[in-house]
Amino acid sequence: MFEKWGRFSYAHRRLIPAIVVAAILALFVGFGLQLEDRMSQEGWEDPNAASTSAAQIEEETFGRDNSGDVILLFHSPDENFDAAKQHLAQLKAEYPEQIDSVTSYFDTKNPNLVNDDHSLAFAAIGLKGDDEQTLKDFRTIQGALTDTSAPVEIAGATAVADALDNGMSHDISRAEKAALPLVGILLLVVFGSVVAACMPLIVGGLSILGSLGILSILAGFSQVNVFAQAVVTLLGLGLAIDYGLFMVSRFREELDKGRSTEEAVATTTATAGQTVVFSAAMVAVALSGLFLFPQAFLKSVAYGSISAVGLAALLSVTVLPSIFGMLGPKIDTWSVRRTSRTARTIEDTWWYKLPLWAMRHARGLTIAVCGLLIALTLPIMSITFGGINESYLPPNQETRVAQDRFNEEFPTFRTEPVKLVVENASNQQLVDVVMQVRGLNGLTEPMAPTTATKDGTTVLSAGIKDRDDYAKIVHELEQVKAPEGVNLYVGGTPAMEVESLDALFHKLPWMALY
Repeated sequence: MFEKWGRFSYAHRRLIPAIVVAAILALFVGFGLQLEDRMSQEGWEDPNAASTSAAQIEEETFGRDNSGDVILLFHSPDENFDAAKQHLAQLKAEYPEQIDSVTSYFDTKNPNLVNDDHSLAFAAIGLKGDDEQTLKDFRTIQGALTDTSAPVEIAGATAVADALDNGMSHDISRAEKAALPLVGILLLVVFGSVVAACMPLIVGGLSILGSLGILSILAGFSQVNVFAQAVVTLLGLGLAIDYGLFMVSRFREELDKGRSTEEAVATTTATAGQTVVFSAAMVAVALSGLFLFPQAFLKSVAYGSISAVGLAALLSVTVLPSIFGMLGPKIDTWSVRRTSRTARTIEDTWWYKLPLWAMRHARGLTIAVCGLLIALTLPIMSITFGGINESYLPPNQETRVAQDRFNEEFPTFRTEPVKLVVENASNQQLVDVVMQVRGLNGLTEPMAPTTATKDGTTVLSAGIKDRDDYAKIVHELEQVKAPEGVNLYVGGTPAMEVESLDALFHKLPWMALY
């Protein structure tokens, strides 16, 4: 079958690349360019977890908790915050569609909102949007947040999410700009020819463009996390170059044996092409194991990686054989160095001598290599897991610096509190629940209702001093005994992180078995 396809590719060597490349470009222009607007920042949580139910109940009853969306830290060594007060008033007036509320020291004179020496005060800005709109609202007002003479820093949950998103996008762009030239130089060294070196890069570039288009289409029907874009770039480029190497190397070998261009294309497709297709199928099947996990961001990784792998294989057995058919011996055009691929037998090459030596020292080498691999796994014993937060930003990144300063100066406030949602409790039952949780250690303050009871629902909330205590405190809250007829749901970002990790570890053995 693969040999017949190779001959078909040769016979239609001008038509096939034109159709495939046009389709890829149409996919990218029609859908891929819209990917940034369609990607989601959500999907880290387990949709079946109690924390997800808690968030839904709280939002339906009280609306989204937006108190920690944006934190503005105002510095004033002389204790004069007039410019800050005017700035906040101007923000509220200019952005009524984005800003829902502003709570600040300047309006309330709450001593908890200013530090001990009155040199630093903060304002909490709640945004109106929900889900993805929250980040869009922040980006709308972001430029104006620092448009003041008052020294100000920006922190808060949404600001951190924006910094993480921008950081990832910047890193992906930087990786692409750095990787493609470096890989091109490496391929040039390997093949010794500019034309031959360009073949894997063509597949890599088209794979990335096509995968971004596919992701954009999927994002129109399901939640696709922004993390998937990084996977498409890295995996798509890596495997496309890998598959391109197989194809180019085999084609040149066949030409060196004196085969005609048609025979070389057919043999290359029948051998290296078949290897590429089965390799991609195996990788795609392995990656499909991510669908076993409940988190949408892991499913997004599967979407992106499988589409990138599939396109890399498709392009390698369609576009490349056709281009080989058009080039023939000209694949060695623009040689930068002369390669002698037929002057010596395979037994004289380093690639033959190394495995031959390894087989002669099989026992000792096996023990040494396995020992090295086991040693490399030892650091996993001290690994720690956590959710997406400012600690993933570089230590000197301005949003992280601001968030760290806020946490240090105002330890009783947290933009990511742990919550306990209480349903259907009488006053006495609510008191019973509050008394059970007041003794928890590791909280910034005792858990207390954040708002008055509404429709039989009350939300208790408190910050956690140390992220290392997230799991301990969340699991302690899960053990709180609910009075008869009362429903308790542990919620908040800490619970979401802990339950998401619990779900990962629960599904991990099944993925390994799969």
